[in-house]
Amino acid sequence: MPIETLEQELKNPRLQAALASAWWSEEEAELILSALERSGLTVREFAKRTQVGAARLYARRQQQRKKNAQPKALTSRQDANSRSQRKQARALLSHRPSCCRSLCS
Repeated sequence: MPIETLEQELKNPRLQAALASAWWSEEEAELILSALERSGLTVREFAKRTQVGAARLYARRQQQRKKNAQPKALTSRQDANSRSQRKQARALLSHRPSCCRSLCS
């Protein structure tokens, strides 16, 4: 995005209000982060132009990425462990000692 276009976008009243706010709602954070992405600037350059802390932008961007991330698939080891745990639980639930068989049947 050319600098002129960024300057035009920064005149958007919603974006200005969000940038001036001490706390960002999810909607405001998305608005700011989308402006950052469209600008093509680094986080530090964008922070300097908008007078917002770079650390704040990095943190919100990280939160957004975590929120949008797909759940990770289980590794084969984790999957094997969970299968083993389910098998053990089934065995415990179905276990009837010989002294109780007549009572439970």
